[in-house]
Amino acid sequence: MYDFDMRVDMEGNPHIVMSMVAESENYFHLFYWKTGFYHFTIDRNYLENPGAVNTSTGWNWSYVPLPANDSFRWTRHDGSTSYIFGTMAQISLDRDDPDNVYIVANIANKGELSSEYDADDNGIIDDPCNTPDFPWQMYPNWSEDIWIPYPEDGGFIWTELLNVTQTPWDPNNTGANNCSPEEQYVHTAHWSDDADVKFMYQQPEWNFNEIGDQNGPDHKNRIFAGFKNLYSPHYDCWMYQTGDVNLDGAINVLDIVKLVSHILGTNLLEDCGLELADMNGDSVINILDVIELLWFPILP
Repeated sequence: MYDFDMRVDMEGNPHIVMSMVAESENYFHLFYWKTGFYHFTIDRNYLENPGAVNTSTGWNWSYVPLPANDSFRWTRHDGSTSYIFGTMAQISLDRDDPDNVYIVANIANKGELSSEYDADDNGIIDDPCNTPDFPWQMYPNWSEDIWIPYPEDGGFIWTELLNVTQTPWDPNNTGANNCSPEEQYVHTAHWSDDADVKFMYQQPEWNFNEIGDQNGPDHKNRIFAGFKNLYSPHYDCWMYQTGDVNLDGAINVLDIVKLVSHILGTNLLEDCGLELADMNGDSVINILDVIELLWFPILP
């Protein structure tokens, strides 16, 4: 066990989330598929004399489907220790619905293997960020993000797994902190309301170390606070600019083609793409939005 958090719900029942690693006589098994976070709870009336496990009178546990293996087995960006020591998960309880238990965690997600990675050449590729460990070269979209898995039955069947921040490494932007935009040290509010899960986290400034020792954790951190509404499908659309209908982070001819295809009915836009296509804000997607998008690149 490397991390745990406990909260008490409106009925006085404890909820615990903790990280667990399989262990044998000589090894820690970080690759074991059930290594990760677990949720435990029990009816407070049976704390002194609990019944059988996973019954109405005993301790109930469930495996939380977070991609924790990617965090646990790799070295931190500053080269100091395993990410297992910095991977955190905390609980937030729904004040309006006692059956909803939210867990917020900072978890590393490796993404897809780089097409430029050459295993026959010791994996050496151009690395403008001078990263100390090879995973960032193999997995350029590697990122430590804020994840929220959540159930609708008190913590036994986890129905969704959401990557809330989604900030991958950008090798084309080598400014301070852009080589590894990682979200860490997550903390939640005890209560959430109307499925608005409230939390805060920090983002290390890897190029600024307060004690001058790059093997220590004392980097300057930016602090962020906010919430995630779990039932709003368009909440994350703010991450993209109006007109970026293919959600690739750029506005160009590809967006125009996709917008025209939607208007012709050959390839309909959905969710954020549909919302971002309304260039003139009249709630109708038509040729007027195409005209706005054609002019967009030359506007200041």
